[in-house]
Amino acid sequence: MTKYRLALLTVFVVCLLAQLAAFVVTYLNGEIYADEVTNLIKELLMVYSVPMTIMVAGIAASRRPRKDVSQIFWIALSLVILWNLLFAWRSLAFSFAGVSGDSDTKLIAYFKEISYGSFIIAGVLTYFFNKGN
Repeated sequence: MTKYRLALLTVFVVCLLAQLAAFVVTYLNGEIYADEVTNLIKELLMVYSVPMTIMVAGIAASRRPRKDVSQIFWIALSLVILWNLLFAWRSLAFSFAGVSGDSDTKLIAYFKEISYGSFIIAGVLTYFFNKGN
């Protein structure tokens, strides 16, 4: 991956993470309700889905020798961690933070809504599980 691609991808990932963190902190401070944070994150993922899909798929599809997958691996690992954190933070907040107005049905709704963000991992998982790396 070129330094130019990495720079572009970094801008998108850093901005996405900053916004997600802001929503989570706002929710944990009790300033917004569970359904509001779910809607915010869902909309954010929908906004980012097209450019992130293009970049991640382009990186995963680029023709590289099999022995040189380390850069792609670190990107893939970062995106997989992000994907899992999107679900884990909400489960942990539900279980331990005791946020008022939260319920199991709101948590399930969150999971359904956030699953729209599958673009985050689709390209890199396809690459690693299809190429035999």
